[in-house]
Amino acid sequence: MRLASGGAGVGVLCLAVGAAGLAAPWSAGIAPLFATSISLAERRMAISGQVTGWFLVGASLGSMSVPWLIGQLFESVGPRVAMVIILVDMILALGVFVVIKLGFSRLASDSGEQTKRPI
Repeated sequence: MRLASGGAGVGVLCLAVGAAGLAAPWSAGIAPLFATSISLAERRMAISGQVTGWFLVGASLGSMSVPWLIGQLFESVGPRVAMVIILVDMILALGVFVVIKLGFSRLASDSGEQTKRPI
């Protein structure tokens, strides 16, 4: 066994455990945001298994495409591209939130109906 003898595998193992230890607090901070977004959607529309599945598809596509795009542009543009892409992503997310917030409020007021619960 190479790990038991103190070979190069021990260093790789230590790096992996350290990276997992650094990622765990970040993941714990992001997880409530995902649950909150589903709760927000539930207040505005009926949530079924199919709708929840589409939320998961959208979240998965976002979590794969943004890092991929950063990786594609990192070498040609430079490291600043990471911050620019994340900023654009956050602006787009804010725009979607505003459209959902205002769109559902106007839709409910135009039809004379109340949304399920105010936010």
